[in-house]
Amino acid sequence: MKSRQVFTYIWRINAVIILLMGILASASFAATVWGLFRQATRTQEVSNVVNVSTNDEVKVKTTIGTFGQISGTDIIKAPLYLIQEYDYRAGSKESSSIQNYIFYDPTKKVSYWLRPKSEGLLLSTIALPDLTESTGKEQQLPTVGYVYLVADKDTNNDKRINDEDQKSIAISDPSGLRFKVLINQVDRFNGTSTIKNNRVSILYQSENKLKVAEVDLRSQEILSNSEFSNQP
Repeated sequence: MKSRQVFTYIWRINAVIILLMGILASASFAATVWGLFRQATRTQEVSNVVNVSTNDEVKVKTTIGTFGQISGTDIIKAPLYLIQEYDYRAGSKESSSIQNYIFYDPTKKVSYWLRPKSEGLLLSTIALPDLTESTGKEQQLPTVGYVYLVADKDTNNDKRINDEDQKSIAISDPSGLRFKVLINQVDRFNGTSTIKNNRVSILYQSENKLKVAEVDLRSQEILSNSEFSNQP
């Protein structure tokens, strides 16, 4: 008799455990489903992409970012962001891309734009510091110019402008008053050299070849353009 009672007691405990496990499994499954649903329907944020599709309803706005001091000058600048929100699967996607820069000179109380038109996007902006005044100590070196990686057209016909399209390399002086496109049909930007005698070497890839352009920062002219040797 006692053995039967013990067996019944154990059986009830096992039943309760199985029930609890089932409840926990159901709760975990429900939480997983809810998490997937929220992930699918939430707004996804991306950068450095401009949607140019005419089939999708795209909400567009622009906003000016935070101003920052240009080292070695009194001038400050801020990026102009293009914000796009459009339907994406079950949710939405929002892209934020820099299209232009606005400059302000507090000594002259004037403001101006880097580019005459805000189109496409500026994929990257690289400040060129003047290392000739470096003392070896930690300091903020004056900026003598900027190099920009620009994408203005949807060259691969995927209805958006991003890093996968052909690009251009442009430069400007520190004040942003002189902006000039130097090199077109760029596949990839590979960096710059140290400035010497107001000259800088810009490395890039075009037509599956690694190239280097030596640029005079004063005249904003390409002094030479050569190719690297092929890979061994």
